[in-house]
Amino acid sequence: MNKKGKKLVISEWGVGGGTPEGKKIAANVTDVAAQPFFGTWYPYTLEKDPWVRPEYSAYRRKLYKATSDWLKGRGGPNLRVDGLYAWNAGSWDALGVNPNSAGSWVDPSLQAMVREHNAYVNSD
Repeated sequence: MNKKGKKLVISEWGVGGGTPEGKKIAANVTDVAAQPFFGTWYPYTLEKDPWVRPEYSAYRRKLYKATSDWLKGRGGPNLRVDGLYAWNAGSWDALGVNPNSAGSWVDPSLQAMVREHNAYVNSD
């Protein structure tokens, strides 16, 4: 891939903090980390918001920071990554991109981190 000039863009990246049926918060932060593809869905309720739990929110922030750092280096030494699209629906929408989740699962510190990251990678 790198030798042929093709770009690798990761899509549907994120962490949801939920369970398979999309109605409950994960039992613990280990489940949040192990199963990022499970989240909670609309309509938003406080009972379906995993990010009100401090340890879950801390994990999500740590994941975003680690991913940003990794992407600033364009991925790993053997595989170049040219972009990433975060999944922004339901409890995965840390950025408030989806109009249905505005003000609910949003984390302003992650919005700021992504703005800073994008400014950095677009300054090349």
